[in-house]
Amino acid sequence: MISLVTKAYRLLPDMTCQCCHLCYYLCYYLCTCTIEFGVKLPFRNTLIPLKFPGISILAIQVNRFSVSSLVEVYSNQFSLVISSFDSHSFIYSVYRSLQPFLLFLELSLSFTTTSEGLGTDKKVKTKVLILGAGLSGITTAKTLLDNNIKDFYVLEGQDYIGGRIHAVQFEGVRVEAGANWLHSLDNEASEVLVKLMSDSKISGLWSNYSDFIIRDENGIDVTDWKVIQKFKKTVVEKLEDFQWHRKKRNMPQIPARVGLQLMGWKSDSPIEKVLEYFKIDFTHSKNPELISFYNLIGEGKDFLVSDQRGLWFMYKSLYRRVKKKVLLKKTVDSITYSGNSVVIQTKENETFVADYALCTFSTGVLASDSIAFNPPLPQWKQEAIYKNPMSVYTKIFLKFPYKFWDDNEYILYASKRRGYFPVMQNMEKEGLLPIMGPTYYW
Repeated sequence: MISLVTKAYRLLPDMTCQCCHLCYYLCYYLCTCTIEFGVKLPFRNTLIPLKFPGISILAIQVNRFSVSSLVEVYSNQFSLVISSFDSHSFIYSVYRSLQPFLLFLELSLSFTTTSEGLGTDKKVKTKVLILGAGLSGITTAKTLLDNNIKDFYVLEGQDYIGGRIHAVQFEGVRVEAGANWLHSLDNEASEVLVKLMSDSKISGLWSNYSDFIIRDENGIDVTDWKVIQKFKKTVVEKLEDFQWHRKKRNMPQIPARVGLQLMGWKSDSPIEKVLEYFKIDFTHSKNPELISFYNLIGEGKDFLVSDQRGLWFMYKSLYRRVKKKVLLKKTVDSITYSGNSVVIQTKENETFVADYALCTFSTGVLASDSIAFNPPLPQWKQEAIYKNPMSVYTKIFLKFPYKFWDDNEYILYASKRRGYFPVMQNMEKEGLLPIMGPTYYW
């Protein structure tokens, strides 16, 4: 259901209309809504007949930003005539007897639509608001429930929960459009992930980053093991010691590119460029110029999830209890906060008010200025956001009528242009996707 809500305010005595004994002006903000049959109102030279039970509305002649035609609304309780108004505030004259003390009137014309949610101009109050239903938001919600805090909602702009963990259908199978790997499972800090994997019996493939072949622009195998060994001995085997010695001497941060050069590695040839990309960019999702040398890490034990239940299934113990608390398709537009409360305005024209709000948006969202903070975030917090930009991976799944590529897990493309479609993954590798015909993951 969606409601068209008007608000009436009593006029000051010197502004009282003389044509009737009591006159009220109603202001209503025109919003694009979806009426039954899912037809969008484009507000451009459109004639829209509207009919509701017990109420007759003749028509509305809508131009781009104004409505000029006479509109009459009749019911068994009142008569409402709209003569002219602009796109921001509509002036209504209401001809009916109202109590002198009445200062506010809501006229709700309810009708069935394809819209979802709580409706237009609704204000929802709660104790806590969690912004974002990704893994961080869902974990936060479960933590609140575990501590017997139940007065909260989770607002999510997408039509699903999981954030960047999201599986989609592709040629008869489910593939991960977002997060795909469980990283560094040999690290002590990853014990929780290992347990979740075991409990959910998630399926996939342990990544073997040594199983690759390099081909040039003509498709020729140009795998050069001398170059590969040089990178291994110059960088991989010495990285931790080199970093430790610099930190011990309190030497400042430097870009990873500078650190690699100090260690004796330079990438000039197409083979060196694609190998470096595979070992650095593919792991850190940024090029060496944008990574701190101290943040470079070696390859850990990674697991590529291809389970047909989706990677999100692994976290079912987190989300199954909080699903009813998640409100989907609530895109946050602005956040107004003070020492007493937080007011969230959504792009769907809904208002949420809470004593506390927990923002789990990525730094990419926060840095995009797509959400207005009132007052603006302090500069130190903005600096932290800008210093940690979101990493971006682009996945392209391709299916071919027959297999024409190598059996290696990875096929690297040695282009003269660094980072030009450099890494291809063989999805036919045993243990990955179910049998679906030859498929590339590029």
